[in-house]
Amino acid sequence: MKPELDKCILVCANCHSEIHDGITQIPENISMIAKEDFPEELQDSKFSSRTASTTKNYKHICPVCNTPFKAVKGKIYCSKECRDKARNLPTKEELLNKYNELGSWKRTESFYKIGLKTREKILSS
Repeated sequence: MKPELDKCILVCANCHSEIHDGITQIPENISMIAKEDFPEELQDSKFSSRTASTTKNYKHICPVCNTPFKAVKGKIYCSKECRDKARNLPTKEELLNKYNELGSWKRTESFYKIGLKTREKILSS
C-alpha cells in the first residue's frame, strides 16, 4: 500500500476539478526534496524525505522554477506566478489577437479554456 501512497499528491478541490476536467495537468517532475538539497543546518542523521521534523515545512520543489517551498495542503507550486506559468495562460496580446480572429469573447475563452475572471485578469495586466 505504501508504494501506491508514494505516487499520490494532495491537491485542493479547485485543482482537483481542473485536473479532472483536463484544464491543468500534474507536472511530471513533482518530487520531494532530497537531503542534499537542504542547507547544512537543516540536515541531520535522522533525515527522512517525508517525515524529518527539521525539514517538515520544506518538502516540495516547485516544478516550474525548482525552488523549495513549504508543504501546504494542496499546494503544487511555490507561487501564483509559477502556477500561472504552468497553466500556459495566454498573454494579453495573444488573447486580443484570438478575440479579433474568433469574433467573440465566449469563443476566445473556450479556445484557451479560461473563464471570464481569468480573461479579465489577463486584460487588466
